[in-house]
Amino acid sequence: MLIEVAAEIKLLYISPSFKTAFGHSQTEKWEEPDLLKEIYSPDLKKFENALRTGAVKDAPIELTFRTEDFSGKINWRHLRAVRIPYDNTFPVVLAIITDITRLKEQENVIAESNERLRIAFDQTSSMLWEVDLKTKVFAMFDNTTQTYVANTIVPNFPLSIIKEGWIHPDSVVSYKAFCNGLLRGNPTGHGAFLVRSRRTLEYCWAALSYHTLYTSTGIARKAIGITEYLPSIETKHYRFIKENRLFTALRRTAYSCAKINLTQDIVEEYYPLKTIENYPSYSSYCNQKAIHLSGKDKSTYWNIFSRNNLLTAAKNGKISMYKEFKIKKPNAAAAVFSQEMWFTNNPVSKEIYAFNFCCNISKSRQWLPLACNPLLLDNELSLYSQDTAIPYIDTLVSHLPEKTPFAVVFIKILGLKETFDAENPSSFTGEGQIVGHVFRFILGNEYILSNYKQNQFFLFKPYVFSKSIIRNQILKTFDEVRKVQIFLKIKRHLHFNFDIAIGNTSEINWHIVLQNTIKNTEKK
Repeated sequence: MLIEVAAEIKLLYISPSFKTAFGHSQTEKWEEPDLLKEIYSPDLKKFENALRTGAVKDAPIELTFRTEDFSGKINWRHLRAVRIPYDNTFPVVLAIITDITRLKEQENVIAESNERLRIAFDQTSSMLWEVDLKTKVFAMFDNTTQTYVANTIVPNFPLSIIKEGWIHPDSVVSYKAFCNGLLRGNPTGHGAFLVRSRRTLEYCWAALSYHTLYTSTGIARKAIGITEYLPSIETKHYRFIKENRLFTALRRTAYSCAKINLTQDIVEEYYPLKTIENYPSYSSYCNQKAIHLSGKDKSTYWNIFSRNNLLTAAKNGKISMYKEFKIKKPNAAAAVFSQEMWFTNNPVSKEIYAFNFCCNISKSRQWLPLACNPLLLDNELSLYSQDTAIPYIDTLVSHLPEKTPFAVVFIKILGLKETFDAENPSSFTGEGQIVGHVFRFILGNEYILSNYKQNQFFLFKPYVFSKSIIRNQILKTFDEVRKVQIFLKIKRHLHFNFDIAIGNTSEINWHIVLQNTIKNTEKK
């Protein structure tokens, strides 16, 4: 059709099909058709603006709009118009209007289906992914934005995914079989595998399934898949993997440690390096540990750390057990060692495990008889509780000779996640307790370590003559904490503010020294 674009929009010419297209019969008299009357009123202004824009531009303009026929039916149209040379006072555009109602209805059906799918996916932990079977390119799809997720487009599927460590070694064989079926164009497939979570970067159980899309000639072109994490297994397995890593990361800082399968009565790992054959069972391991204990301590050791007692404690929900013992070896001075057990279980095999850490704490316990009450560990950093440590240090200082130099170190941890689970305060898997364990394993033999407030603690040590030696020890311990963080794949950056002060028992009260270190730390 030809349209004159003047103060009023006027049709100069219409094709014979125009009447039919706009719902009019060919016999209907239509001497001066008014195009604008055919336009659905909410779209009238943008339609007129589009024509006036086309009348002054050299390039074609396009617009999707609606019309309303005499029966009130709404139809979708597509306009394409361009200005043409024409012997006329006002600009003239050549316009082609196409009926796209059916196409728009199909788009609406697809959009509605996508919205239902998006809403369904928003209510689950499922992740959508696809594989181009021709190029072997894998990508994850965000159903909300209808785009591919950044940094998830991976070529050479599935070898690249396996090589990058996204599949746990225990699941690689079964995952390859799953992918081979997918690449062969199987209509569907499913399986459960240990995969690395993009959120936590830890391995967890997930159910994977896919459906294949085919071309009109029956050739498989794309696989659309869903990953559904299995929370009931994920949480338990995440903890099991994390605790195994924690054991490996901390074992260098302990005097000795062991990973024990209590269910099968097997010592699976022992550190420092020692042939496992020396400990064919957990009972033989305990015999070796208890050989230098006195009669009373030996009886206590077996009552606490016997295999049956540990199994019972673990089944009853206990997380850890801690006890200190005096050991007397021939031709050697008596020593004090701490024995600590952490419990966990393999979520797949259901076997109960214990991680045993043994530390020499003789130096810091030489004044233990001075303590009026037992020293207790707090739940936050696994250090001595302030309520029991401060009276212990008070008594110790009162028995030290005059002019005995001592050191107080105050440390504040910044960037630390919630330190422990309020519903399970005996849990040792909080990051704060990891920091506390590293400090206790490395410095617990020389210092008295006490919790102060949340994410804050202090160290006390008598007979100190060099502030620089103390500083070097503290800085090296910070390095060990960061190494453990890296090993456990904890990406959160921890920062330590600390202050060191040297005092003298004849010149200043150690409480004043502690308060000075607190004030200096807060200023940093």
